[in-house]
Amino acid sequence: MANQLLEFLRHLRFDRGSSENTISSYENDIEQFFEYLRGPEKKPVDMAKVDNLDIRGYLAHLAKQGLKRSSTQRKLASIRSFFKYLYREGALDKNPAKLVATPKKEQHQPEFLSVDNAKLLVESPDGETAEGLRDRAILELFYSSGLRISD
Repeated sequence: MANQLLEFLRHLRFDRGSSENTISSYENDIEQFFEYLRGPEKKPVDMAKVDNLDIRGYLAHLAKQGLKRSSTQRKLASIRSFFKYLYREGALDKNPAKLVATPKKEQHQPEFLSVDNAKLLVESPDGETAEGLRDRAILELFYSSGLRISD
């Protein structure tokens, strides 16, 4: 197993020309997966016996730890690449990672102003100056068209 990981990392470095940061991330992700598979008993891992349920169990374990979905997706990408490599090289008869669905991306709800706060904001520029009239027109455009603004 350790030799297979070293071969895979060598493949990333020399065949694919991956950056050292990418290689280091892949190595950490795969090592963490191995740790999960070994369990508290530190049993040896037979890569030929790993199946899609083991990988899904690992993803559930990461979710229980509170890991963000984007991090989980990256770890799954590392695991998929590793198993794809092992399958392509003939070290495995099947690629169990191929059957694992990618966790959906997190959806963040935008923050919005209340009607009262929006009204205060639109009315805050000085209506007696050219710059104030311009600023108010811009704010009214943002509000009436539903455009989003961020800091």
